[in-house]
Amino acid sequence: MAERLTGIQVHEDAGSEQAIAESPTANTAFVGRCLRGPVNRPVQITSFTDFQRIFGGLWQPSTLSYAVEQYF
Repeated sequence: MAERLTGIQVHEDAGSEQAIAESPTANTAFVGRCLRGPVNRPVQITSFTDFQRIFGGLWQPSTLSYAVEQYF
């Protein structure tokens, strides 16, 4: 009678000697309401401090500011 195996079996093959190529970082877009700032044009920011300076920081009526804060 064959032996019954339980669990997960893992088999690893030898990997390629070639390293994984780097790729450029992605751009993220946030769309929503803010306290102030430019309308209908994209603005590049690199930190939550930039967001606060340009768009007014955290604002309870809109979740956008909280999403940006958590992103950075």
